[in-house]
Amino acid sequence: MRFKLGFALAGTLVATSPALAGSPDPLLGTWVLNVAKSTYTGTTAPKSSTVVYSAAGEGIHVVAHTVTADGRKLTIEYTAKFDGKDVPVSGSPDYDTQALTWVSDHQITFIRKKVGKEVQTGSITVAADGKSRTAVTDGVNAAGTKIHTVAVYDKKTTP
Repeated sequence: MRFKLGFALAGTLVATSPALAGSPDPLLGTWVLNVAKSTYTGTTAPKSSTVVYSAAGEGIHVVAHTVTADGRKLTIEYTAKFDGKDVPVSGSPDYDTQALTWVSDHQITFIRKKVGKEVQTGSITVAADGKSRTAVTDGVNAAGTKIHTVAVYDKKTTP
């Protein structure tokens, strides 16, 4: 699995990228939320969040461990291809499916749904230097409150 347009050939996009030449996938690895660089509107920032992306066939497996502002521990997990199709998500109070689509070598978009209804959209962009990634989310949370988050993560490990 590569975080690149090459795997989107089977999905919706056709392109080439540096990743085809064997360069490391910029998304894979362990990412830690940088709360100081992140912004949360309509919701409170978590105390911490660590997200691990690993290759899973032609897709990606994601496990996110989060400690909420009130100290609750959440583990959100899913495996998806970049084909725009909904996949089940466990552990999120806000959504129960997510669909991923390629935009470019370093960016994907997502649509999250709860019981079949779209509740959040956004994008994940890995910086050109591969040292940080930004997840922008717009929509509503489980309480129905409008949210806009810009979560900045620092890369801790690579696969």
